[in-house]
Amino acid sequence: MLRVLSRRVLKVCSAQVVTGTELILPSVKSKLNGIVVKHNGAHITTTAVAGSADDSILKWAPLLIPVATLGLGTWQVQRRKLKVQLFKELKERSRSDPLPLPLDQLELKELEYRRVRVRGRFDHSQELYIMPRSRVDPDKEKQEAGRLMSSTETGANVVTAFNCSDLGVRIPVNRGFVPRTRIRPETRSKGQITEEVELIGVVRLTETRKPFMPENDVKNNCWHYRDL
Repeated sequence: MLRVLSRRVLKVCSAQVVTGTELILPSVKSKLNGIVVKHNGAHITTTAVAGSADDSILKWAPLLIPVATLGLGTWQVQRRKLKVQLFKELKERSRSDPLPLPLDQLELKELEYRRVRVRGRFDHSQELYIMPRSRVDPDKEKQEAGRLMSSTETGANVVTAFNCSDLGVRIPVNRGFVPRTRIRPETRSKGQITEEVELIGVVRLTETRKPFMPENDVKNNCWHYRDL
């Protein structure tokens, strides 16, 4: 079909045809690709100037790498800005003056990471253990920074029921980290406070199970995430 169309174009065109020329008529446009035709006793050869679609894709493909890299870098910068702003807000919340613990659940949801004040007694017969957990020691982490191996101590966070005497409700209180050798209550009798105390703590809400995280073992009182 291309050969026939090319002859029609050359037959009605009296201009000289040069290599790489694109012949255009009001109703006909054709790119001649290496076609040899005879016109007025002379042989005319034309060569196409446009490559195939595949060649065009291959030609522009290397440019996709820097464009994608630029887009990824921009996204990382924006993501870092959001994280820095989030850390700033959390720090301000955790350092604010303590508030009385509200009973309204809707109001409580707005107080996550805010400090609150409660008064009451611990019920040490109602303990649960979130494990495994590691001891958070910023000074030790600075000393071991850059080492191939660290001496991180593992254990559990002890969560104890707390009866609020001024509110008449029971809340779980995360009392902090204990090593594995002291998870059993009888190994830490000094920490089993029985008198009424006033606590200042940070509000934390329940959390959802992360992918690949084990299910909570309620039967053995071993918890991997807060499911309150």
